[in-house]
Amino acid sequence: MHSVASQMAKDRAFADRIIDEPEIVGVEALGDSAVILRLRLKVTPGSQWEVRREFFRRIKQAFDETGIDIPFPHFTLYPGLPKDGPAPPLNIMLGQTEAVVKNA
Repeated sequence: MHSVASQMAKDRAFADRIIDEPEIVGVEALGDSAVILRLRLKVTPGSQWEVRREFFRRIKQAFDETGIDIPFPHFTLYPGLPKDGPAPPLNIMLGQTEAVVKNA
């Protein structure tokens, strides 16, 4: 987070809007499917929404590049094989209809 914010502060498109070094406050809360982290950026009046949107866009891109998943309530089934192995499709019965779930 600090790296992304620091890069934004050096970017010519945002350098005039970010007026102080980013401050990592730390872990704000832990939830069932979330870790809430807090970062504080001081910006010029009226530019907070644009800077916020761009920060979120860049942080999502950084998370994707480093393999960090955005948490959401879910579960994953692995039929006795490693998750990165060649698991076969699962045949799932939904009422009277049979559905085949294929690996993505």
